[in-house]
Amino acid sequence: GRLVKQLLIDLGPTYIKLGQFLSVRRDLLPVTIADELTSLQDRVPPFGLDLLRQTVTQELGAPPEELFAYFDPVPLASASIGQVHRVQLKDGKQAVLKVQRSGLAHDFYRDLGLMRLAAKAGLRYNEWKASFFKTLKIQGAKRPARFDFRNWLEMSDEFGKNLFAEVDYLLEGRNADRLRRLLRDRPEVRIPRVFWKYSARKVLTLEYIEGIKIDRVRELEDRGIDLQALGNLLITCYLEQFVIKGF
Repeated sequence: GRLVKQLLIDLGPTYIKLGQFLSVRRDLLPVTIADELTSLQDRVPPFGLDLLRQTVTQELGAPPEELFAYFDPVPLASASIGQVHRVQLKDGKQAVLKVQRSGLAHDFYRDLGLMRLAAKAGLRYNEWKASFFKTLKIQGAKRPARFDFRNWLEMSDEFGKNLFAEVDYLLEGRNADRLRRLLRDRPEVRIPRVFWKYSARKVLTLEYIEGIKIDRVRELEDRGIDLQALGNLLITCYLEQFVIKGF
């Protein structure tokens, strides 16, 4: 599992996202590998501060040390698309600064193209293999198992759409605002506010809300959280936003 995870990290952001996708597909991978890939969601090696300052300056006109009253150079979390740092606005509000890795669109186009090329080559190979065995017509010959590359082509299309949606932080911010409006009648649910003055396509500044990740069951239990009530709330909110509100 660790070798697979390290290979995906070495291959870059596209393959890290692929690992994240596969980490929740327990029907496709052994549990040990899926568990190892789960850490790709928020524990990817961070990129350098110089690159971060360059991106923030290009997007917002100044480095983070000038924009905010406080900027923590140590990231809270680092993932395949970007990394997050604690900041304090000049009016005292606590926030997080999310900064995107550079060159992502170029990497995505290249890697997705290679994935599709490999899938198409696999389809051609399967067609050749079927024709070859049909020509031989060997009595009792057992054909080798076929991998369905057509499914991989379809998945790569959907995977690509999701990837390019994730690199538009303006879209992410608008979605957060819309979700907060949809659930405004639920006081027990809180969606982080977007600070638009400090947000752009590759930089997003959000209200800081401390919490526990939902898969850290032991921590939730130690806090006295009613897990069944929490699960019911999560499902109810999801159904309300998706089925009733269509978002």
